Order: sequence, then C-alpha cells, then structure tokens
Amino acid sequence: MTVATDITIVGAGPYGLSIAAHLRERGANFRIIGSPMQSWLRKMPKGMLLKSEPFSSTLYDPGSTFTLRRFCKDQGLPYQEVGLPVSAETFSSYGIAFQKHLVPEVEDTHLVALKRCSAGFDLSMADGMSFTTRKVVLATGLDSYRHIPEPLAHLPRELLTHSADHHDLEQFRGRDVVVIGGGSSAIDVAALLHEGQANVQVIARKPTISFLPMDMPARSLLQHIRAPMSGVGPGWKGLLWTDAPWLYRYLFDHFRIRTAKNFLGPPADGSWWNDSRRFPSCWASSCCEPRRSRAAWSCCWPTLTAIIGRYQPNM
Repeated sequence: MTVATDITIVGAGPYGLSIAAHLRERGANFRIIGSPMQSWLRKMPKGMLLKSEPFSSTLYDPGSTFTLRRFCKDQGLPYQEVGLPVSAETFSSYGIAFQKHLVPEVEDTHLVALKRCSAGFDLSMADGMSFTTRKVVLATGLDSYRHIPEPLAHLPRELLTHSADHHDLEQFRGRDVVVIGGGSSAIDVAALLHEGQANVQVIARKPTISFLPMDMPARSLLQHIRAPMSGVGPGWKGLLWTDAPWLYRYLFDHFRIRTAKNFLGPPADGSWWNDSRRFPSCWASSCCEPRRSRAAWSCCWPTLTAIIGRYQPNM
C-alpha cells in the first residue's frame, strides 16, 4: 500500500480530464486513473458525429484556453461555432491533446476494487498497485450502464450486441440488421450502417423518429432575454447549470438528482445531419414484443443481427 493522496479521479474521459485540469491549476494533491478517452476511441462507431454543436463541445480547463476551436485551428481542421458537426475522431484527438497538454500525470490503468477505510478509501488497480485516498471522484462514463431488455438478454452474441460493442461497423456490410431503440445512439448507428451498405431496420416504441431542425429560426431580443443560450441549449436553467456549477452543488440532493435525470431529456431522437445526409427516404419504425426463444428469433430472421442502442444509469 503506497502513501495516501488527497483526491483520486477514476476515469480519464472528458469529465475526468476537465476536473483534473482544475485540480492541477489549484495545486491539489491528486491522482487520475484511467485510459485517456478510452470510450471515445474504442466504443464509439467510426464516422459518428457529435450531437452537440462545436461551441458547446469544448473540454473545461481553468483558463478556457485549450478549446476545440483552438485545436481545430492548430490542426488545420474546419470549424465553425454552429452548423458544422464534429466527428468523434476529431473530438477524440482533441481530448488526447488536452490530456497531454493539461493533465500529463494520467496513470493508464483501471480500478478493480474500491472500499472504505479509516483514512478514506482503499483503491486496488489492475496492475497490482494499491493506495489510499481521502476522496474519490467517479468519472467513468456510461459504458458500465449498458442495458439490454430482459426478453432479449438470453440471445447469443452472434445474434445480438450492444451499440457500444462496435467501433467498426464494416462487418455488417451487406447484412440484414435491426437496430432496437429510438434514441440518439440507435439513430446514429442506424445511419452509419445504412451508409456502410447494410440493410437496416429501426424498431422503436414510437410511431415516428423526430429530428432536430437544421436551421434554427432567428430569435428576437425578447426571446434571448427570456431564454438565453447556454452550452446545453436555451433557458435560464441551462445557463445556471453551465455558468454557475458552484451554486448548483449547494442545492438539495433530490432537486439535483431529478434535474440530472430529466433536464436534458432528448427533445428529438436524431440530429439534423442524420436526417439530411444519411437516412434513406423510407424507414420502418414500429413497436414489437420480441419472442423469447433463440429458435423463434432465428426462425423469424435467420440472417439477422440485432444491435441494442440503450444505456440505463441507476439514479
């Protein structure tokens, strides 16, 4: 067991790196554990575009200097504040550059055990290292919250997988694929499969799939006052959460939890670029109750592979 540290961040994605950059600026005694941008580099499908606009896709450093805008300019990549989607590849490269520039002390290993002790917490790593820490910040992302509905959970991997299992969708070229889900992950995967010449159907518990509009209508001065723009969309609540997080953390627990669960519920299922650039003219969207047996599934769709696009955080 090594000497104790004051704060340990578990996770080296966008949130973990942003927190570490602030702790480093303050001279805090901290460690950060994780593989930088791992989920973005290995779990996101190639060709995916971020749903957020470029101006709100910047990691958060103390001086707001290492922005996505600056990175794209330095790398000679196209950039504009709105209307030009950011690819997952560009965002991943930006995150790695952010880490190297602002958080060089990342320890590329992963946590296997965490338990309370008199000094705070004991942490054990996959490489055999262990140490104590007074505080732990968990910034592990959504990968641990994959959800496959119970009626489908028994199906073998060759018939059903989760969207996070596929960084490269080339294996589905020329195959029949059903994407189960109507949210952003499902729509992104379905669009990429279609571009990759797979025969895709989307099955969702809704009659239609809605998309964010490509051109947002011009807003009047009064509308700007009533609902100022923030990194998470228009509205005073959004501005409060993004520009005054120090205030948000003092609110009642039940209010913060309810806000985290409901505030950014998707206003639309897909982004405008999926609607305008990738989708075929006709898509099947229906509600179904899957049969439970492997034999029934194979009999209905003998050459079919299904991909689930859903996460279910336990909050």
